Amino acid sequence: MTVDYDVPRGRQVQSLIALVALGRTGAGITAFAQPESVARLTGADRGTASRAGVFVRLFAARELALGLGTLNAIRAGHDVRPWVIASALGDAGDAVAFAIATRSRTVGAVRGLAIAASAVGGVAAAVIALRTLRN
Repeated sequence: MTVDYDVPRGRQVQSLIALVALGRTGAGITAFAQPESVARLTGADRGTASRAGVFVRLFAARELALGLGTLNAIRAGHDVRPWVIASALGDAGDAVAFAIATRSRTVGAVRGLAIAASAVGGVAAAVIALRTLRN
């Protein structure tokens, strides 16, 4: 299905969606290339980060799929809303995972809440984008 976003506000939102998709793609590439470094960003010690590489690469695959899928939909003029919904679901899962990890003290409080809040922000941005892009 081809969708035309000729209204100025829709185009602005689509541009922001493209920027988020580029960010997801970059995060995916980084996580594939440096899984230990990405794990360390969550507060994991070196040994844990080393063992977590396969799980970080799972995250990387998701981010690459969502980012590249969204960019392809934009390039082809297709409806980006399914990709925005999928991205919001991934962000919601991240928020819940980090909230649980913070509560169980697996992740430090400040770091865990910051990551969870960032993910909630992604969900909120997706909801706003979806409301703007309604036909």
